[in-house]
Amino acid sequence: EQGLFKLNINHSNTMVFGSTGSGKELLATTFIYSLCVAHTLQELNMYIKDFGSEVLRPFERMPHVGNYITSDEPKKVATLFLYLEKQIKKRKDLFADYRGDFDYYNLKSPTKAPLILTVINAYEAFMENCEEYNDYLVHLLREGSKYGIVFLITTVSTNSVRSTTLEYFENKMILKTADPYDYQYILGAPMGLIPGSQYGRGIGMVEDEACEFQTAYINLKDDINETIRQTCNKYLDLYKAKVRGIKVMPKSTTLETLQKDVKSVTEVPVGFEIETAEMIKYNFTNKKINVITGEEVINNISFLGTIIDLMDTIPNIKINLFDIASCISFEGNATYYNVDYVEPFNEILSNQATQPTINFLLGFSVADGLLNEDEYVLYKKILLNAEQLNNQYFILVDNIERVQELQDEDILSVIDHNNGIYLGDDIDRNKVFNVANISQIDPLAKIDNKTYVIINGNALTLKGVGVEGEEED
Repeated sequence: EQGLFKLNINHSNTMVFGSTGSGKELLATTFIYSLCVAHTLQELNMYIKDFGSEVLRPFERMPHVGNYITSDEPKKVATLFLYLEKQIKKRKDLFADYRGDFDYYNLKSPTKAPLILTVINAYEAFMENCEEYNDYLVHLLREGSKYGIVFLITTVSTNSVRSTTLEYFENKMILKTADPYDYQYILGAPMGLIPGSQYGRGIGMVEDEACEFQTAYINLKDDINETIRQTCNKYLDLYKAKVRGIKVMPKSTTLETLQKDVKSVTEVPVGFEIETAEMIKYNFTNKKINVITGEEVINNISFLGTIIDLMDTIPNIKINLFDIASCISFEGNATYYNVDYVEPFNEILSNQATQPTINFLLGFSVADGLLNEDEYVLYKKILLNAEQLNNQYFILVDNIERVQELQDEDILSVIDHNNGIYLGDDIDRNKVFNVANISQIDPLAKIDNKTYVIINGNALTLKGVGVEGEEED
């Protein structure tokens, strides 16, 4: 009996084995095309990692495909895996009242969740180029399928996939392979059941029974790419949109690369969120007093210096640097002080500022030991009356160890424990900020100038500004 060979992939990862020239990429092409023409963007989101001969590149323009990634783009692999992990966590909460089940959620919920399918073509090449990410891939295979986050993977040999990995694939298909025992070993097919020699012929499982199938062509062989191109154009015109692409974290976050993004002191770039690669901007005038602290933040001139340099490019504001702890040397338009603070402090207290003025207080938590008595009285008066000082804003900067040892109750009272910026790794041990959702970043994401922006007790994890490096393509 003959019929259509169908797969249910809503909760299932799919593995396709086959020797070179057996038709794996034809099967992947038909698989992807069939899904795209049968489902809307609200039903299907797809990401393609083509580590083979790039036969799947024509799908790059398909609205359902967020990213098409090749073997020379390992950073995009890491970013995509982090995105998928975030989606798993989000869907765990989203599906909690729906039996934790993708299908049941879409059946009963007034809102719908799309199936997220990641295609990895040529797993053996993936292992050569991205082996350090394989354990994370296994984690996603294990955790994602119940939440509608699944994979289609092709590979040349059954030996290239560990048995502990293979157990997370409900759907397995084998095209022509060098070892006829693979069909019995992988699928439990009856001895002697092997596919014919036709291109795209293979063995798969239908209702626990092994059967032979023939991969369909979406059109005549020579017309396949043109068919995909026309279909891409058709759906681009129909949907007027495309699935969200995964952005790649820039290597460089210096003044030169970020200066064009600085418009005002209400939107100063401080880094890029690690899970989305989105630029995060901080409003330094939303509150009168902001705190920047962390491990050796006062000595991290790459981060702190870039923040100051970025602000220094903003027109119609004034910047004062009060280098109480003699932390930095500065060349720029800002006014720099490291001695004789009485006059500038009195100027602030005169409340006559006619333009926004940003005052950096560097080493603020040790001011009592470094300022003279008159200076310290004025210093405290400024901070305690900051709300009444028009156009004056203050950024308190110091290392976390010194801030946590601060004894002056008046100075402690002006610190906002639910909002600020933290630089470094040990935010979970800090006693300055109250953080409810410390993000556990996977080791695959190496972060330079790791920075946390805390807003109302919730932390975003960033690659902070001030990192030198070439831009990603």
